[in-house]
Amino acid sequence: MRDSIPALILYIVAVIIALLGIVFDNENILLFSKPVIVPAIIFYYVQTTKIKINWFFIIGLLCNFFDDIISLLNFGNTIYFIITFNFINFLILLYFRIKDVELNYISSKRKIYIIMATLINSFILFFVLNLINIENETLNFVLYIYGFILWALVSISAFHFYSSYSLRNTFAAIMSGCFIVSNVSYAVYNFYVNIEIFKILNLIMQSASYFYMVKYFTSKKIFRSDVEFDD
Repeated sequence: MRDSIPALILYIVAVIIALLGIVFDNENILLFSKPVIVPAIIFYYVQTTKIKINWFFIIGLLCNFFDDIISLLNFGNTIYFIITFNFINFLILLYFRIKDVELNYISSKRKIYIIMATLINSFILFFVLNLINIENETLNFVLYIYGFILWALVSISAFHFYSSYSLRNTFAAIMSGCFIVSNVSYAVYNFYVNIEIFKILNLIMQSASYFYMVKYFTSKKIFRSDVEFDD
């Protein structure tokens, strides 16, 4: 394995500095640190992967990079660009999650877990979409489509996690959880109440999702039978 420690350290340092930029409300610190996060995680991915580089995944990460840059510049109609780049990333991840589907026997207890996770995911989506009060019908429609894709990604990740255990599915589940918290925090901060803790939470969860995206794409599709949920 190639030395991935420098890239990982750069990623962690960039996240910490970006957090300090939010805490001290310093845009210059954010402009310096936040654009480094995604390139560092791309370098980390290239250094850690043992298989052929997945260029679709690189495209997804680049979409996150452009998302970060645009959110920092904060020009007119920023929301549409942010949604578009995140939408592309989610579609790419959803495609690979669908490819991972293997229909195996699922116990009744695990089915209940899957149903509960899907219902909780649906409730969160409903809550956030109703929290966002926008008169622009076009933007509302776009947000509903965006929300549905995110819901599908999180739901299928929950299905994988509870139906067949593997490190790959665990990393994908954590990644999906980061997406939920990040998007909810963004919605609350930008459309409901401007409390800095939500902005901090958004950055932490968004940055963490990059790391677990890499762990998902660098993990082999090997299911472990030695670790099972109680049936």
